[in-house]
Amino acid sequence: MKVYLTNWYTESPVDFMECMRASLETVLERYHFYNNNVSFCKDLERELDYINCWIRITDEEDSLCCDYRTMYDYQLQAFDDTIG
Repeated sequence: MKVYLTNWYTESPVDFMECMRASLETVLERYHFYNNNVSFCKDLERELDYINCWIRITDEEDSLCCDYRTMYDYQLQAFDDTIG
């Protein structure tokens, strides 16, 4: 997740600051990261089994900024991640 946030900030600092309401340093040092959900999933169309992990990101006052989602195969290798 740190790599994802760092890449997002490097590629589009304005978009990052609009969504997160703070700089990358502030987000990494002061924001809260909550384990929100872990589930085992099956994509019937692609015949793919995977593990979904969601992390809720909130600011210093605990107001929601976004959710970070990572998908892992059963060997725990991440193959996709999104933020929204």
